[in-house]
Amino acid sequence: MFQRPDHLLSQFHCADEERLRAAGELEMLGAQMDDGHCHQMIHQLRSCKVRVLDILNQMMDVCIPGERACRDFWIKFPEEGRHVSLGGSLWFRAESLAACSDQEAEREVMRHLAQDLVSCLDEVCQLAHEQALRDATVYPEILRNGLRRLDRLMAKFEFSYVLAMLPERCSRYRDIHQDLVLLFSQTASRALDQGYINQAMIKDCDPALMVTVPRLAIVCGLLLLPDGALQLDGAAEDVYELFKPFHSLLKTIRC
Repeated sequence: MFQRPDHLLSQFHCADEERLRAAGELEMLGAQMDDGHCHQMIHQLRSCKVRVLDILNQMMDVCIPGERACRDFWIKFPEEGRHVSLGGSLWFRAESLAACSDQEAEREVMRHLAQDLVSCLDEVCQLAHEQALRDATVYPEILRNGLRRLDRLMAKFEFSYVLAMLPERCSRYRDIHQDLVLLFSQTASRALDQGYINQAMIKDCDPALMVTVPRLAIVCGLLLLPDGALQLDGAAEDVYELFKPFHSLLKTIRC
């Protein structure tokens, strides 16, 4: 549903007021709180930040359509790893890393990126807050530029964070993905050589071909290339995501 600019800025103002109030209460009470109350207050602050970040993302869609930072990097990661996507927790994780004292080179680079992101979040929130009070129907260029910079920093932080969480899995995923592409390509090539299909069928995306070649590739992968993309002798969780739901069935076919 399309949100009017004035609605978004008004919503942001209310959400940001809640965030500031929750942060103020948490800081004021400090060590006086018991663990249960502290956890509750932190959860409340986190929820407020999630809401503010969600509205900022909607503002970006309204203010800078077509300029959003590219996030195609997600195709480099396995499907099951995408739960690591920061979403609303981005703010908290960036703050945690920004405060980290780890001097390890890789972590140090992420720490500086997190610091830049947290600083930019504060600046953009301040700009949006002031603009909501001044005129909720207008997005001045200074706010648009802030949103552009914030979007770029968020995308860079997401990529760096997830890459750090899934380095081995990502490398394995790319290798298996390449093996799978090669398997399907070789299967189509063999079918062409044998005269089972022709170039016109491939060019026209013949429906029969779209069903037959993947099936032939699966059988070929199971019977002729058991150590390739369709290897089943390892742990079930290591099976390529596309075939994981059919792990037992594929083992039956291979036998």
